[in-house]
Amino acid sequence: MKYFNIASIVLGFFGSIGGLYAAYCWWLASTGKIEPVWTVEPGETDLAQMGLIGGIMNSVIESAERNKKAAKLTALAALLGALSALSSALNVLAK
Repeated sequence: MKYFNIASIVLGFFGSIGGLYAAYCWWLASTGKIEPVWTVEPGETDLAQMGLIGGIMNSVIESAERNKKAAKLTALAALLGALSALSSALNVLAK
């Protein structure tokens, strides 16, 4: 059946796009920058350290959100790939 063949191609295409976008999200999550929450005057080491710790915490939270999005996209890409393979198998069996 040609419908299974078309479905296989479409699902495979969108699965590939989803996988590439997930890889991009993981790359973004791994290249986050740490920016201090506030700037301080020279000599205020305690405040500088607190600002840096706040910046690290914000960076970790942002990275975790991007990792979560990438994991969901990877799961979707895997599901679309599996459906593509199933559709391809059904196409062969229908002949």
